Amino acid sequence: MNSHLAQFADVRAVLVDGGFETEEREFEGLGPVLIAETPLALVMAVGLPAVDWAQYLEEAQARLTTLAAAHPSPRSWDLYLVMIHDDSEREHWARAAYAADTRYARKLFVTGERESIERSLRCLLPLHALPEIELTDSLATVRQQLLAAGVEPAVVEAAISSFADSSKVKIP
Repeated sequence: MNSHLAQFADVRAVLVDGGFETEEREFEGLGPVLIAETPLALVMAVGLPAVDWAQYLEEAQARLTTLAAAHPSPRSWDLYLVMIHDDSEREHWARAAYAADTRYARKLFVTGERESIERSLRCLLPLHALPEIELTDSLATVRQQLLAAGVEPAVVEAAISSFADSSKVKIP
């Protein structure tokens, strides 16, 4: 994992910027991992070892699905395993095979500088809940605009009340 420290920090920064809450943990057999979550997605980032990918990935997927099962929620259906690795043409075919296997979790491989990591993780960034947007009461807005335009308060209140009651404006 030590060779992956800079990329690990960049993965964390990209996910935090995307609205994920993050936590670092250490698991036996995996070493340090980064857990990132929103109400809609759960991500575990790990530094991929140079050898024994199959065993390592099985262990990482098992940990991720166990984490998701501990607190079932909509995020349990969107599990992502982010594997930080050294770019190597020799292992390109293996990365492609693992990334295509979406059983249990989708697998994303990241390597390189922050810009490359951002491109690789872009598919995760919209997976956070939309912020609550305060809706404006349209009648309150009309009331404010009429008062600001100098309309007499009694006339404004009569117009707003009649519209609220009948969807028509009648001023006595």
